[in-house]
Amino acid sequence: MDVLYGVRMTGPLAPHATGLAGELARLGFTEMSARAQLGLAAHLSRWLADSGLGTMALTAPVAEEYLAARRAAGYTAYLTPKALAPLLGYLRELGVAPGPETAAPATQAEALLERYRRYLLAERGLREKVARGYVDSVRPFVASCAAAGGMDLRWLTAGDVTAFLTGESRRLAPKTAQRLATALRSLLRF
Repeated sequence: MDVLYGVRMTGPLAPHATGLAGELARLGFTEMSARAQLGLAAHLSRWLADSGLGTMALTAPVAEEYLAARRAAGYTAYLTPKALAPLLGYLRELGVAPGPETAAPATQAEALLERYRRYLLAERGLREKVARGYVDSVRPFVASCAAAGGMDLRWLTAGDVTAFLTGESRRLAPKTAQRLATALRSLLRF
């Protein structure tokens, strides 16, 4: 049992508490935020122990089940998968929790976006978070192309791209529109 930042950790996550505290500090968490994350980890660890589960059981469905139990218990904070991201990321890096499941793309548009994401990671050397930002930026464009009846981007004209950018720039802040244009240029080169 470890006590870090005033949080007592028992259960299957206890052996990783000190390392998690160090990781949170490395990521720039304030003491108060680190205490909250460690409190969440302690609660999850107790839930895992009560359920008879270990860290290798921490799949996405099990995490959702835990979050549902947390909501049902009356907790009002740290109720989404995003709240568990630092902890799960750390445990996955250690190899003591399973990696995230990736669902097969449901549509041609999603398949194109997944290929583009992999290209950004492998060929362009972008980090996951940056690649996700690019993919999220171009998702409306790809969706509009799919809705127009084609996923073959080779047949797009400059007018098609300009019309999309003009329409989007009316509702976006200038810097966001600039990022969209950069992401679109990258997609079209891909």
